[in-house]
Amino acid sequence: MARSHHLDPIQKTSWVLMLLFSQYFYPLVWQVIPMALSLHLSGADRDLNFEALNFTLMALLTLSVLLQVVVALQLRPAQASYSLRQGLFYCLLSPLYFWLKTLIGMVALYNHLCGSRAWHVTARTKQKPSKWVLGLRGAK
Repeated sequence: MARSHHLDPIQKTSWVLMLLFSQYFYPLVWQVIPMALSLHLSGADRDLNFEALNFTLMALLTLSVLLQVVVALQLRPAQASYSLRQGLFYCLLSPLYFWLKTLIGMVALYNHLCGSRAWHVTARTKQKPSKWVLGLRGAK
């Protein structure tokens, strides 16, 4: 691991594990979704051992969201303002977020494999916002 004067070895290891998890979580989800769909469409020719493993993996991925919330609530600083209600809201919205992020990744991968390798990024300008945007700011 890289040298750091600010992190001890346990913190460095934790950061590396979190980075690895964040990099490999979505490819795992990409595998689980097609597997579940193929099991559903296959009909009677099902491998029950494979199906049990598939649903076990999906359950573990789902429970990892709950574990993240529990750990975050336990380790939050005393002055933090987020509550259990916000944690439950995160648990409810996480599957939607995962599906959308996976969909965006799959579309990007498909476009890349089809030869579209240009990224269109909106440039940041110093123009004043339009009157329509200013009207939205005052409508709170």
